[in-house]
This record gives sequence, C-alpha cells and structure tokens, in this order.
Amino acid sequence: AEGCFPGLRIYSVAMRPGLRHDVPVADPIAWITAQFNYTHPKMKVLEVWETDVKDNPVSPCASDTNDPPRDDFWWTTGHIAYEDILRA
Repeated sequence: AEGCFPGLRIYSVAMRPGLRHDVPVADPIAWITAQFNYTHPKMKVLEVWETDVKDNPVSPCASDTNDPPRDDFWWTTGHIAYEDILRA
C-alpha cells in the first residue's frame, strides 16, 4: 500500500485485571521506544492476543506510530512469548 513501510510489525496483547474492569496490556518493548522519541513507521501489523494466538488477522498498513499505547504495566511475559506465537 502507498505510504506503508514494507514488512510486518508484531506485538502481543493480553487482558489483565484492573480496578473496575479488565484492561489491555501490551508487550512493553513495543511502546517503550516512544519514550525516546522513536516511533514505528506505518506498516502492516499483527496484534497477537494471548487468548488465541492462531486467530489474529493482519491489518494492512493499520499500525499507528504509537501502537500499542503505553500502559505502564510492564507485562514482560508478553515480550518473551514470540517464539511460541510464531510456532502456533
């Protein structure tokens, strides 16, 4: 697609208990770079949900430069899950 950086961006997402309701949390490495003014280019994105790693569609050129949003949860397990995700 025009204006879309080639390649595929992947990040993991899960739901965790919050004060009033469950809240989405994401791989912290995917959002921490924004703290250093590094943003990702607009490109195809695969948002992998912990609940079903096999049923996650690829969104064409849908990644926002700040996806996923910062959640301050530091869900480090989300970052080390990629080997299992790629095998699924």
